[in-house]
Amino acid sequence: MMSMTYDPKELYRILPFAMQRQIPFIISLGINNALFGARTKQVGDSSYSGGEMDMYIKGGATKWTKRGMKVRQATKAKLNGKLVFEENRDYMGPLIYGGEVKPRKRKLVQPSKQLLADGKVGAVKIDKYGGISPKKGAVAKNKIKKSYFLGTLRGKRKKAGDSYGLWRRYKDGKTPRLQLVLSMARSTRQQEVVYPVDRLVKDYVEKTMNDHMEAAIKKAIATTNR
Repeated sequence: MMSMTYDPKELYRILPFAMQRQIPFIISLGINNALFGARTKQVGDSSYSGGEMDMYIKGGATKWTKRGMKVRQATKAKLNGKLVFEENRDYMGPLIYGGEVKPRKRKLVQPSKQLLADGKVGAVKIDKYGGISPKKGAVAKNKIKKSYFLGTLRGKRKKAGDSYGLWRRYKDGKTPRLQLVLSMARSTRQQEVVYPVDRLVKDYVEKTMNDHMEAAIKKAIATTNR
């Protein structure tokens, strides 16, 4: 996502010689404070309420997603810090950068457009990632029930031939109906960028970095004068 360094030339110019040995401490502290500030702006407070992330991800980001945004801190020996998502939040990559989404197996398993707002259709539920988890049996558990079947609609029905997935049989009064629960018709899909976090973090850092560096210098001076 974002890697951050800081050019020390200005600090060597403005700080007295006696303070210059503190420059690595100042830079590492300034970088870390800026990155932690950027993270808070994205994920919200300590309870993960609010944050810019919710403004871009439809329905708001889950706490699981927000907890996955981490700061890799700079040190005095390594003056580089990073703001990243943990590897097991790899589903965030397409939301941030867009591009082609491919399934881990042969087919994409996606909730149909009929998925209800409360996250349930029949016995299929949204998981902590904000999606459905076929490896936990969303398809396998339901396709054996009489009211469900796994297959494709045939004939002249609308969307026949592009309807492979998990279907639910139900009645609307006395009229038999079919409802697509999980679509498995596609092997790939294109994802648009919906969460431009790199730009958001860059904007925050550019606006606040001077303040973070001034605070770091004050802390270094206080430490030196002890």
